[in-house]
Amino acid sequence: MTKERNETTSKKEGALFITFGSYLDGLRSHEGQLPPERRREVPTIRSLAKSVGIHEVTLTNIANGNIKHLDLVKAKHILDEMRRRGFAMELTDFIKYIPPEIEHVSP
Repeated sequence: MTKERNETTSKKEGALFITFGSYLDGLRSHEGQLPPERRREVPTIRSLAKSVGIHEVTLTNIANGNIKHLDLVKAKHILDEMRRRGFAMELTDFIKYIPPEIEHVSP
């Protein structure tokens, strides 16, 4: 019985990665390459946290993937605020799922 249980729990599992920090970095890079008159201001962690109503350290931890549990309400507020600021952010810009059949490599 114990052997069967171990075999069941040893199956490969998918992985989730927070990609929000790299999304912000990519936006900053992209906007920096545009002519000044076409650039949009990419929010700082501080300004975004203030607008969303969460602590700056919390948002920093989310952006860096230093969390074990993601509050979906906070994630929704972050997405809403980014879209309000003119960035067509999608959930896939925030979090990425790697299925178990794909080798686990950080995005």
